[in-house]
Amino acid sequence: MILALRSGGDQPKGESKKEYVLGFIMTLASAALTGLIFPLVELTYKKAQQPITYTLVLEFLTVYCFVATVLATIGMMINNDFQKF
Repeated sequence: MILALRSGGDQPKGESKKEYVLGFIMTLASAALTGLIFPLVELTYKKAQQPITYTLVLEFLTVYCFVATVLATIGMMINNDFQKF
């Protein structure tokens, strides 16, 4: 995904500049948080002296993706985003 500010026509109608910039910053923050989650989990397992197996990684990724899907779906339901389709 490529992010750019003021790339021309990417700001939805009726959205203020403040909301647009806030959304851009939140997107960058979520990307940074996602990038930190995996190393922090690995560090936690190493400090606890637990082995990190292939199965553990797959289980973690499965749960991580499932929770992300559920939270995104709930957010879309609260915001009535499914009405737009």
